[in-house]
Amino acid sequence: MKNRYVLTGATWVTGAFNKVAKAAEEVGQKAKEKVGMAEEEDKRKVVDEFARVHLSESPKPPSSKDEDVHEPRRFESPRQQQQTSPPVAPAQP
Repeated sequence: MKNRYVLTGATWVTGAFNKVAKAAEEVGQKAKEKVGMAEEEDKRKVVDEFARVHLSESPKPPSSKDEDVHEPRRFESPRQQQQTSPPVAPAQP
């Protein structure tokens, strides 16, 4: 390469190529870091959710409303219902 213009042009192209390659490498590295951070955060959320569900305090005691639901019902015979029901007034014409 005796022509100095060719040498200068080749040097400039090589330098530009190296700068672009370096920038692309840095962008790729930052993208990998972001992906890694996102994966770690997702993993942390899953672990926190698991811990919240499975390692929470003991179950809450049932409320009084829940206790009423579980009490056995008492069924009365029709005769018992007639004895305890209030008298019905006769229909007036």
